[in-house]
Amino acid sequence: MLAILHTFPPRKKEALMTSIWKDRMFIWFASGQTLAQFGAAIAMFAIPWMLLQKTGSAASTGLAFAVGFIPYLSLSLPAGVWADRFSRSKMMIAADLGRLLTMTALPVSIALTGDTPVILLFVVQAVLSAFAAIFDAAYGAYLPQIVPVDKLSGANSALQSGSSLSQVLGPALGGTLLAWLGGSQVLLLTTVTYLISVATILKVRRTESPQTVPTTKRRLRKEIGEGFAYVWNHKLIRTTGIFSMLANLAIPATSVALLFKLQKELVLNSDVTGWIMAGWSAGAVIGSIVYGQIKKRLTMKQILAGVLLFMLVPPLVLTATSNLILLVSAFALSGLTVSVWNITLITMRQTVIPPEIMGRALTSIRIVAWCSLPIGNVIGGGLAQGYGSSAVFVFDASVRLFMLVLSLYLFRQMGQAAPSLAISK
Repeated sequence: MLAILHTFPPRKKEALMTSIWKDRMFIWFASGQTLAQFGAAIAMFAIPWMLLQKTGSAASTGLAFAVGFIPYLSLSLPAGVWADRFSRSKMMIAADLGRLLTMTALPVSIALTGDTPVILLFVVQAVLSAFAAIFDAAYGAYLPQIVPVDKLSGANSALQSGSSLSQVLGPALGGTLLAWLGGSQVLLLTTVTYLISVATILKVRRTESPQTVPTTKRRLRKEIGEGFAYVWNHKLIRTTGIFSMLANLAIPATSVALLFKLQKELVLNSDVTGWIMAGWSAGAVIGSIVYGQIKKRLTMKQILAGVLLFMLVPPLVLTATSNLILLVSAFALSGLTVSVWNITLITMRQTVIPPEIMGRALTSIRIVAWCSLPIGNVIGGGLAQGYGSSAVFVFDASVRLFMLVLSLYLFRQMGQAAPSLAISK
């Protein structure tokens, strides 16, 4: 259906002999980040659940996601410049400590007043988002400093596996712990994971490769502009960014609508809802595991086209049924497709972007890809509240169908071939 953009090279003998899991420092790094992802996944289930339980409004839940994301969008670009100017590991440590302190605000409020004001839930979402922008800007550019280029694909796949595994168990654990312990104790537990992340980054810092830091200071606006210019002038990065932006309009809307459907329409409790929502991450784990085999057999364009095709299935299933097994299966397929999509694009970007502009370019493409997230959250909450969850799933399917049709045109316009990405375990 689509012309071949490039083929991945055959697995080299030395790549077979050198597994990313033999790198002790990477294991420390991956372990710390996976545990931190566990904490984040539990919190990201617990806070929206508490808000929806308190207000009974899907629109408020969607608005909370949107408001919480504004600081992320606002800080991402300057954070990308900082990631090219300053130590990336120190930025990550500072962001983790900031998230730890922010997360304690909710348990403290409950302990002192016996309640959590709605406005505080909004504020915590916003502040966590700001620190996440700083962390992510450094994180994406930091990995090539501790992992050789020929192992980036395997490293990204491993990190995606850990992240997805945490998201499988995180919502389920969050729902179960909420039912058993209550919101205060659950959120307090998540702060420990940020401490562990800080400890592992401190250990890995001793082996990181030197970071090229500019010797002369320039205007922030000019440096941000250089990142955007690189993204816009690189046809492959620009085109895939457009698709990610469209996907991020639909996926958050469906997440809000599914939570609304499970809690309000099907009247399920938090622990059952948590396990169902974990289906997405279970699919993401599977996607990260099978990615290596997919990559050996298909070109990058074929992988992306296949993902766009299979992305159509989940919203159609979610619209048509209330069967819990089918709901979990559909959400799992959505997670699988997004996982394969993300690993492919993250590795490609880390391979082609020069180290001296890595932070700015990655945050620029993240702004392009994620600027639609808050819009999707608001649309999902508003449609679910006014017309029911099925209206949101129809909207999701329409966006994904448009993406598939658009790919027939845009993929043909990509005249710049993607790089060969080495395969490692």
